[in-house]
Amino acid sequence: MRFSIDQILAFITTVETGSFSAAARRLKKAQSAVSTAIMNLELDWGVTLFDRNGRYPVLTEEGRVLYRESKQIANRCEELEGKADSMASGIESRLAFAMDELTPPNFTLEAFRRFGREFPKVDLEIFFSTGHVVPELLQTGKASLGLMVPAGKPPEKLRYKLIANLERVAVARADHPLALKGNVTKADLEEHRQLVAYNREGHSMEEDTLFGRDCWRVDSYYVIWDLVRDGIGWAFLPDYMVAGDIASGRLKALPLDFKKAELFIPYYLVWIDEYSLGRAGQWLLKALSEFSLERHSGHHYSGPWSYA
Repeated sequence: MRFSIDQILAFITTVETGSFSAAARRLKKAQSAVSTAIMNLELDWGVTLFDRNGRYPVLTEEGRVLYRESKQIANRCEELEGKADSMASGIESRLAFAMDELTPPNFTLEAFRRFGREFPKVDLEIFFSTGHVVPELLQTGKASLGLMVPAGKPPEKLRYKLIANLERVAVARADHPLALKGNVTKADLEEHRQLVAYNREGHSMEEDTLFGRDCWRVDSYYVIWDLVRDGIGWAFLPDYMVAGDIASGRLKALPLDFKKAELFIPYYLVWIDEYSLGRAGQWLLKALSEFSLERHSGHHYSGPWSYA
């Protein structure tokens, strides 16, 4: 390389301050050192950066082009230095987070906003997928922590914490035969196609609510949602997901005459080992743990948001 970062900074500072003397004061160097750095830069690059005929140096056309390029180099060097400082202090340069598709809108946004302010140099990578993929991403090291709705409890190799229960509601399209009944019994449900969430290993996510003799097994709640809205069957879906459709009259919450006291989907924060996380990962783990049911006894998370 025919130039140094000190020469680049001398060049940029002279442009920004308008003179060699002002640049020297900002850089806390002798004016001769700044002038020499820029002259050597001109010799190395083979171009004239400043027109020195007036009282103050004025950028040449070549200087204007190279100033923009120099700013980019300086910014990247600053980013590099910031990342190195973060790593030296135990802050990882990158953090991967795996998020179940059932994560309610806005559930993680406040934590992510605070994370961005707290760790501006950390690159956050977010995977958004069905729940059965989340453990795989953690166990293969592609993600450090995540949120998921498992079929049963999370895999034994994962550390986990129940942080919310997502309320489920039985729904069908407004013109579906079940939606037209005053009361819906178990026998009624058995007569109509049920859409059930299953993972790719064949495990049901809702064994406690299997009623239909004719069941379609789907590995995505969002696909089930679309099928229900098309009138292809009925299903138990998170209330936040269907709230907008129920309010608009497109879907109807089925009036079950046997409804249990509560129908919930357990929602877990999962990770491999908190000691393998850097400072940024540990911070995010703690921030998301603040939603824990242990801290909000008796509270069941049910998002107020709806989808159009």
